[in-house]
Amino acid sequence: MRKTNPSTLTAVSEKCENTKKINAKLQDNAVNPAQVQKADLYSDLKGWSESEASLEDFAEVALLDFAGQYEFYATHQAFLNKHAIYLLVIDVSKNMKGLMTCEVVDENFLDLSEIPFEDIGEYINFWMDAIHCYGDEEEEIDNTKEALPSIIVVGTCCDKLQIDKETRKWEIQKQFDEILGDHPKRKHIKDFIMLSNTTSSETDFDVLRHRIVQLASKVETWGQQLPTRWIKYEEVLDQHRENQDKVMTYEDMKSVGKSVGLEIKDMNEVNLFLKYQHDIGNLIYFEDIPDLVILQPQWLVDVLKCLVSARKFRSKETLFTTLTGKS
Repeated sequence: MRKTNPSTLTAVSEKCENTKKINAKLQDNAVNPAQVQKADLYSDLKGWSESEASLEDFAEVALLDFAGQYEFYATHQAFLNKHAIYLLVIDVSKNMKGLMTCEVVDENFLDLSEIPFEDIGEYINFWMDAIHCYGDEEEEIDNTKEALPSIIVVGTCCDKLQIDKETRKWEIQKQFDEILGDHPKRKHIKDFIMLSNTTSSETDFDVLRHRIVQLASKVETWGQQLPTRWIKYEEVLDQHRENQDKVMTYEDMKSVGKSVGLEIKDMNEVNLFLKYQHDIGNLIYFEDIPDLVILQPQWLVDVLKCLVSARKFRSKETLFTTLTGKS
């Protein structure tokens, strides 16, 4: 299995986007192919250097950013799983305990008639409970017991602090002790890293990246040995994604396996394959509703956005139509 860090993934995405733009211009005859230089294709990679590491040291990473607004919480369950590494991001310039100020309420709960929780600490508890539900009993890893999935608490807005970072870090950790108490869910927290998007150096962010890789290596799907036919099966599904197929029926999934000669005779193996693909974020599959397999998780996100939206993201016209039934 190959391992990549988030910065590598971003660089590759930018390169592909720039290449698409060049191709679009070529199709419109706006650019002569002879005029396209190698520098054009890599113009988005300024500041990046080529890694000397082997491809064996890289792995693809899927990044999901869960919306913090209360309306979206019911949709998160489709994407949570125990094989992920979770970053619980908090604003360290605000207290975790105590009633939220009017400023915080207005910023996060615009137009809501009812505020679900009294303080930030209760939201932390909610997220910790949601992640803990997907955890197993503590697992024996490298002769030590680990509570999975792992959580890294990331404290942001350090540049707004009036006191030094270490003192504030101690204060926040004390507030976490009050919020979580002795509940087993606290064992999921493996680190607390404080950063600022405006003042932290790239070296500071490398600490977070390396910690993510370190924790990811302890997940059971990391570096897992797989049957060759599973890898071929995955390649076929990638082709369907390239053809913009968003969803497949379970029966179609079985037919695909047979059509490429994978000889998957035991349907239990198909289920195991789909469950593994779900666990690593390649697709969405639930054993209790197996009829449909979602090949592109982003497509499900787009569908949910059409059905669920926080009021702060709706235009006044849309909100008026919702409330009155008139446009």
